[in-house]
Amino acid sequence: MNLLKNLLILVISLSVISCSSDEEREVKNTDNNKVAAPEPKKEEKKKELLKEDEYEETKVDLGLSKEDQNLLMLSETFPMGTHFKSIHSKMPEFKGIRPEGGSDDLAAQGLTESKNKVTFLGKPADLEFNFKNDSLYSYYFTITETDFNKSEKLYRGIKQFYNKKIGQGKEIGAEEETRDKKTCVWTEKSSYGILTYNLNTGLISWGFQNSKPDDINF
Repeated sequence: MNLLKNLLILVISLSVISCSSDEEREVKNTDNNKVAAPEPKKEEKKKELLKEDEYEETKVDLGLSKEDQNLLMLSETFPMGTHFKSIHSKMPEFKGIRPEGGSDDLAAQGLTESKNKVTFLGKPADLEFNFKNDSLYSYYFTITETDFNKSEKLYRGIKQFYNKKIGQGKEIGAEEETRDKKTCVWTEKSSYGILTYNLNTGLISWGFQNSKPDDINF
């Protein structure tokens, strides 16, 4: 009787062990058959495409003084539509107005100008204001740098300054410009900016106007 009882216990124990082994094998097989979920691909950081260049220019430090920066941002001090009297009250050293281009015919149409001398980066520069019925419609600076390396640096420095201050400009491509001239325009805001650089003479002009640069050329 005891022998039979012991045999039954042994059989039951073996069955339990066998079931446990089968369950473990099933779990292992299930784990082995699991397909690893693909890791999400890391998005590559997209480089912003510069509108004016296919590559990023080397940054230029012009060493601008506070006065230089104020001149570059003159459009904030004298927005389009400002009267000459308002300009003269803030800059009394500026000359009075005269017929645009010295033409009485243009004066009869309400077109006048004020030409002045300023100092920019320690160099003399010309500053011209243009009015229509005593309302400012454009102004621009002109400076000449005969050293090619310096003039190229100046052009790029002014361009980068405006790109940072008023948004990315568009540099006209070679197919749209002669090879001896570079032009960059800013047309995102109502005061349109334009910067031109003559590689042959080193003459650089820049300023703002109330019409798109395609309509008025310096």
